[in-house]
Amino acid sequence: MGESTERAVRPDGFWGAIFAINVPVGVLAGLVGLVLLPASRPGRGYRVDLVGGTIASVAMVVLIYPLIQGRELGWPWWTYLLMVGGLGLFGAFGLVERSRERRSRSTLIAPSLFSKPAFTAGLATGLMLFGALMGCSVVFALLVQLGLGYSPFKAGLATLAQALGMIVGFVVSRPLNVRLGRRLMFLGEAMTAAGFGCFALTLHLAGDTIGIVSMAPALGLLGVGMGLTMAPFFNIVLAGVDAREAGSASGALTSVQQLGGAFGVAVLGTTFFHFLSASTAATRIGAFREATSTAMYLSAGLILAAFVLTFLLPRHAQNAPDQ
Repeated sequence: MGESTERAVRPDGFWGAIFAINVPVGVLAGLVGLVLLPASRPGRGYRVDLVGGTIASVAMVVLIYPLIQGRELGWPWWTYLLMVGGLGLFGAFGLVERSRERRSRSTLIAPSLFSKPAFTAGLATGLMLFGALMGCSVVFALLVQLGLGYSPFKAGLATLAQALGMIVGFVVSRPLNVRLGRRLMFLGEAMTAAGFGCFALTLHLAGDTIGIVSMAPALGLLGVGMGLTMAPFFNIVLAGVDAREAGSASGALTSVQQLGGAFGVAVLGTTFFHFLSASTAATRIGAFREATSTAMYLSAGLILAAFVLTFLLPRHAQNAPDQ
């Protein structure tokens, strides 16, 4: 459909201003925290790792910015240079943290974590999981609002089946987490991959008459799978680290969650727009369906990669009894 389609799917207006709502919310949360949270008093030997924190922050920005903006800018040469530089900064961060640990100084992330296969596998698994989940969310929003022409309210209704499915998955996972441990993640990942595949198949079978009702079964399956996968993920990964490393490990997993989201948006977004521009479908909806289906199959592939990596994670969740 060419370059005209690419221009047509770019929303007008400075929509990014909606994120300003996070400013008062953040300020309010900080004030509430000062009043309600108990004060912590670290030991005298504790020092904030300002050097490591600065390097890690810069590395995240340098790596994530080109991932998010690269496609829209046409992937100029400097975006690749920034990504390589970001990886180099992460390497420098690791060297700095090891040096601080040898000198018995506090570190932002305990270097010993990266000698634990379960933790490193958890980081890779999280990258795949959050990449697929965040990336597909952006692609779905493009499909329903720009492809199908839904209003924001109707687009929200279209996601209801997935949201309800996630609630069911989280609720069901609670009693199963201790009993099944890692097997619960396998079940959730299998259902999530199947949900992506079923959604792509639904787009093909329903044709241009695709609607909220026809999308609901696949989205519901996808949501349940997401809930079953994500509910035990953090506790299972943290089961593979020592208690003294739990804080560092939790922070690293949260960072990977953000990095994985940026990775997913970049990869799936680029794939979506590539196939949308190259589509020869007779209708706009047809072009969006084809591009979305390809992105969904790619999402399923990322989930299957996470499925394989899950074999390297601990069998049981943190604080769960051995079985």
